[in-house]
Amino acid sequence: MKRNVGSEYKATSIKQAVDAINRYLLCHSPILRVNLHDKYMFPDLHNVLHGKMRELQEHGFGEISGSVTINSWQIQQILYHPRISTSSPKSLLYCIFFHLSIILAMRGGELHQLKINQFKIDEHDGLQFFRYVSKNNQCGIKGGKAHTISIPADDNGPCTNIKYYLSKHPDLADDNFYLQPNPSWLENGIWYKTIHVGKNRLSKFMQNIGCETQIDIPIELLSNHSGRVRAYKPINEEQLLNTLNTLISVIDGKTTSNQKYPSQDNDNTKKHIPLQ
Repeated sequence: MKRNVGSEYKATSIKQAVDAINRYLLCHSPILRVNLHDKYMFPDLHNVLHGKMRELQEHGFGEISGSVTINSWQIQQILYHPRISTSSPKSLLYCIFFHLSIILAMRGGELHQLKINQFKIDEHDGLQFFRYVSKNNQCGIKGGKAHTISIPADDNGPCTNIKYYLSKHPDLADDNFYLQPNPSWLENGIWYKTIHVGKNRLSKFMQNIGCETQIDIPIELLSNHSGRVRAYKPINEEQLLNTLNTLISVIDGKTTSNQKYPSQDNDNTKKHIPLQ
């Protein structure tokens, strides 16, 4: 299921092709009530397509057509904005989501499958993040071998904010990382519900952040992939440290002397986070 040149199709292209075939069969097939989307009528087709779609999404081929990568100035605008802070459950949730989208270059499937037990505090008061990927593209403690990424301790940066978010998880919450904000948090002091954010709602988080902070990108061009660095391989330690330093300097309201920002460009798709 690849192009003639050997490259992968986008997940949306495969879905549109199946939809087109299904419409043709519904209109012209002599067999009544044929529905390719019925998993009980065509279980093998459903399993193959479902697995292929997940595989494509995990490898970056499920992105919205025309989506853009946010640049360094837009990152500053987002991190400076009071609605992306640690002052309330909703703003903290967006803050943590944005941090992880940037520093861990997470794909869509990873964001939804993220578990709280993938983060462990180390002996230096930093965090160890365990990225699990198995042959069937499932993430989790039982999902395969782990690639460990260190998030060093800081005074007022991503590590501090992530640990603060973890401290707000209720004891009886499910094991998903992203929990739903509790609307009664001011009255009872409980920041989050025990249930997680749904997949559809989570898929709109970057667009919600764009709306909250009013960054200069058309909202319809934002997707959860907009926070990823333009590298289709696991982020390494040097890249992570450079990105963390950039984020921390922005949060502290200062810019390091050796920090490099991309030049202004009319093509937003060419703007990305400096990693070296």
